[in-house]
Amino acid sequence: MISMQSAEYFLNLTIDLHDYENFVFVYQRCCRTNTLFNILHGEETGIALSVELTREGIERLGLVKGFPNVFPVAVLPSAEKAYDLSINDGLTKRYSLSHAKTAGGDDGVNQGEAESCTGITRNPLTCPPPFVGPTYRNGSGEYGLYDEVIIDSISGEFVSNLSAQGSFLISLEADSYENGELLSTTF
Repeated sequence: MISMQSAEYFLNLTIDLHDYENFVFVYQRCCRTNTLFNILHGEETGIALSVELTREGIERLGLVKGFPNVFPVAVLPSAEKAYDLSINDGLTKRYSLSHAKTAGGDDGVNQGEAESCTGITRNPLTCPPPFVGPTYRNGSGEYGLYDEVIIDSISGEFVSNLSAQGSFLISLEADSYENGELLSTTF
């Protein structure tokens, strides 16, 4: 059984490129990680989905493409599952498993401050990037996945053969290049 979740967010900004070298755009989501199998203290974790753009990336692209295909939120053990997570925007990509980034938790629901860095409405002015990673369970491997999940660095094909039952936090990264120059990184 696979549970799927999908959402689209659009953001139009006017930015003075002369003041900055790199840009980080982040969607922070609290409260959805307290039942994940491969991390500890999920109630303090939240999730940060982000795109890092270079100045050249904004000047050349004008927009960022994220992972276009629906990604499994929960995978229960069964036969091997494969997903195409490639981004087709004409740029050269390098895909990899990534260290997840945290962003908020459930402070402010029953106790604590809602705007704290582990709160449900964390304040980006007091909790800016870079974000820390979650605490993975012992023995779960560098990315919290027990070496049962792989992604092809060139094609973006993602293969899961998880042997433990539950919901997992899986973080992927796609670096976009043009003529060998890094333009953006999508997490």
